[in-house]
Amino acid sequence: MTFIGSACHNSAFCKSTLWIRAYSKARRWVSGPSRRSEYVTPKPERDDKGLLGFTLKSRSIAIDSHTTVFIALSSGIDSSVTAKLLSMEHPIENLYPLYMVNWNPANEKCTTREFRQVEELCKFLGLRQPMYMNFEKEYWNEVFVPMVEEYERGWTPNPDVGCNRWVKFGGLLKRLEREVTGKRKWWLATGHYAHIGYPSNQPEMERTIPHLLRSMDPNKDQTFYLSTIDPACLPRLLFPLSAYGFTKPDVYKLARRWSLPGWEPGAVERQESMGLCYVEPGGGQGTAGFRLFLNEFLEPKLGDKAHEEGVLLECGTVIGKHDGLWTATVGEKAHLNLPQGDKRFQGRWYVSRKNINKNQIEVVRGWSNGRLWSSGMIVRDWYWLGTDCKSIAQEALAIQQLNDGSSSRDDHETWENTLVVQFRHRQRPIRVINVELSLDSSLRTPSLNQRDRGSSPANDKAKHCLHSSHVKIMFESPQRAVALGQSAAMWWGERCLGGGIIEETVDPEDIKALTNK
Repeated sequence: MTFIGSACHNSAFCKSTLWIRAYSKARRWVSGPSRRSEYVTPKPERDDKGLLGFTLKSRSIAIDSHTTVFIALSSGIDSSVTAKLLSMEHPIENLYPLYMVNWNPANEKCTTREFRQVEELCKFLGLRQPMYMNFEKEYWNEVFVPMVEEYERGWTPNPDVGCNRWVKFGGLLKRLEREVTGKRKWWLATGHYAHIGYPSNQPEMERTIPHLLRSMDPNKDQTFYLSTIDPACLPRLLFPLSAYGFTKPDVYKLARRWSLPGWEPGAVERQESMGLCYVEPGGGQGTAGFRLFLNEFLEPKLGDKAHEEGVLLECGTVIGKHDGLWTATVGEKAHLNLPQGDKRFQGRWYVSRKNINKNQIEVVRGWSNGRLWSSGMIVRDWYWLGTDCKSIAQEALAIQQLNDGSSSRDDHETWENTLVVQFRHRQRPIRVINVELSLDSSLRTPSLNQRDRGSSPANDKAKHCLHSSHVKIMFESPQRAVALGQSAAMWWGERCLGGGIIEETVDPEDIKALTNK
């Protein structure tokens, strides 16, 4: 696999240094909430402090009162408060609530219960009867089957990321465009914690290009899950919760103050709606329940758990059995019943790797064992959230060097202005020291070709700019438990640049030094 390095790959500034300086100075909107760009949110008709003392955190682009706004409801608190906010700021007759069915269990308890709760909310707010939209086929083909296949090969996929790209902000938007809206102007509002921003201090042509930005609540920021959606859908999206700068505690406060169904005073509060509600029939929620659920679709494939004595797996000793590679996750405890009287097996053991060819799970002793750490990763099927994101990722490192490697973040800012990645939600952002893009376009996977069969030749050039077959990312410091199949996403400051699926990890140069640290 051939990669092309970033602009500062050899610790030398690129030829476009002057452009980098101007670009860095122009990107002021990433430096904090007081300098954010305009956001696509309903413009309040009342005073900005009319919502129980909360202040609108960003300027808004007014939505015409005749514009249709679809509201995706899940019965959860976030979408419920979103619906209430819109009902206060937009004519009721132009609000169209909808409920998506992505998975319908055999007993149908999950979807039936949730839809009734959505109906109850709509009646409470005076909204019309919610639309019941079925996306089981799309979810099965584009999300569930690929997820099961990746688990079978020992990977650790994130179905929520795929669901957002192919179903919630893929199939739903296409269906609304094709079957519901006609030529009407319309928006889709959801309860996600993310921003849609238009950079007001960019050249005039770029001011109409929306960017996906971080939420102001670091505990609930959901741009990780939105990192691979098609950027063509961004101009249609409304995220009212983040437009007002609400945190999760703020949302609970509003739901209780408004006595929304499920959060009335004195009543037992409704549980959070779960994206993987189909897990419940398989044995309950959580990791154990999900594995029981997978057992319904994956046949046991017995293999060895190997104790790694040296660097090569071939030197390992078999110390246990497993029922399938999907039954273990890299970084977690190995759950082995070993004789603690034997010094060779004393201590805590963790899953470090999976050998797909040998159907082996490798385990190592100690949380800080060097074989649990990686200095970088190679990510496949990388989707960029804008035609400029690829160049930003390559040039951002040179910008950081111009700032002497330090990030500029004031006390009032939530996100630092540097290039970072995450491979888990709510993970502390990891600084990046190098980004390389693959030059081999033939590495595009068959599954992606199948999904793009309906595209026109006119869009090929744009799609090429928005997709990279592989991206190699190096961390500032080694990271623990980077698992194949996990989703990874990248940000420059607040702006999310894109994401993909981890296909390979890069070992630190000195594994033994890490093991003994």
